Amino acid sequence: MSIPSPPNSLAPATGSVWFATPRFRAVVVVLLVAVGLGEGVVAVFLRVNDVANHYHQGQRILFPDPDATAESYRYVPYPAGRATLNALLAWLPYRLFRATLYLLSIASLVGSFALWDRMAAAYRPIRPEARFAAGVSTVVLLSPWVVRDLDDCGTQLLLLFMLSVCVFLWERGRDRAAGVWLGVAIAYKATPLLLVPFAVLTGRWRAAAVSLAVAVALCFSPALFIGWDGAVELNAEFAAVTLANSRIEDPSLNGFEPPRHKNQSLILALARLLQTYPPGHPLYLPDPLFVQFLDLPPATAGVIAKTVVLTGLVLFGWRIGRKAWQGGRGADLVPEWAALCLLCAILSPICWGPHLTLAIPAAFLVLRDGYDRLARGKWPRRRDTAGVVVIAGLVLGLPRELIGQDRSILVLSYKVYTLAAVILLALVLTRPPHVADDDRRLADG
Repeated sequence: MSIPSPPNSLAPATGSVWFATPRFRAVVVVLLVAVGLGEGVVAVFLRVNDVANHYHQGQRILFPDPDATAESYRYVPYPAGRATLNALLAWLPYRLFRATLYLLSIASLVGSFALWDRMAAAYRPIRPEARFAAGVSTVVLLSPWVVRDLDDCGTQLLLLFMLSVCVFLWERGRDRAAGVWLGVAIAYKATPLLLVPFAVLTGRWRAAAVSLAVAVALCFSPALFIGWDGAVELNAEFAAVTLANSRIEDPSLNGFEPPRHKNQSLILALARLLQTYPPGHPLYLPDPLFVQFLDLPPATAGVIAKTVVLTGLVLFGWRIGRKAWQGGRGADLVPEWAALCLLCAILSPICWGPHLTLAIPAAFLVLRDGYDRLARGKWPRRRDTAGVVVIAGLVLGLPRELIGQDRSILVLSYKVYTLAAVILLALVLTRPPHVADDDRRLADG
């Protein structure tokens, strides 16, 4: 049974607020279009980055070399199914491939905002002028992450859209269709597997089963291009690397890339607190401002870090399971779904700035509530205001263009992005459980 779809917004406020004026909307739209066009030129013509690897992998799959081994088709951090997904557009010329991805990523960003607003409106209808301001403010607040992903033609925004559609279909009771989208997301990048046990916890076992079936099918779909043996070997290599990574005792290391301070994964952030890196270690910085904390053995630090993460996931599972059991399919789980999207980023072994665009739903829900209170003549909740200010300082406060590359790495060594993501998790998970009675009367009237 799907949840009802109440009005998306409350009656307009009687008094005008600054973000509700036509001039504000017009100026912001013009600026966004200008920035989008400029960023499009940069992404399509000036950047050489990770998306080129995806293009070349897709090309190799589409036009296989009979003498090549599976190693030549593999791109280590991603499941084998990503090769087929890359091949869907790799027949295009390279620049057109980048341009198409960029346009799809912009559409994905806009579409994701629309989907999350519709989901949230089922439980917290807001005034219409608050929605636009909340969306724009979300992009501004997380702009270093969004711009960095757009530099790479928005590959993480595409993942965000897949997860957004999946959750939207869950909320509408269309579990099988949601499972298809989740399966594609898992084949695109493995970390959305995190959503599967939570789907089961909330009674969406059909979605979980369909997602695994679709993901497996996509991961073996390279057989259409390179043969069954090649597809099996491709999957075996990814599984071997993933298994080897899970066995590494030192939390500062992973089997996918060398240790880097740009990596803002939660495990690496905990390792930063628990370990001391000696001179010569890839994470040691010869800077007097580089302060280290505890000096635990790598194995001990690894056990503590994994225990903290596992405990957090168990508590989160208890919370989401309890809400689902008490409220059934009509339970308000939208904040939890947004939190899961963010967890898909920070629990990944590799979490750079652009991966954190998966924080967009959580930030949007928090800002959506704040702007709605402003539209109704009230101040935002103090903890939300304080949290957003701290997040803004952590994400926007010390840009690389201002402090330089070396100082930027030093700042990132303190895992400021990880801290911002954890604060955002706390904010989104403390949303009011339902709309206030006076708001519900306004919505019904």
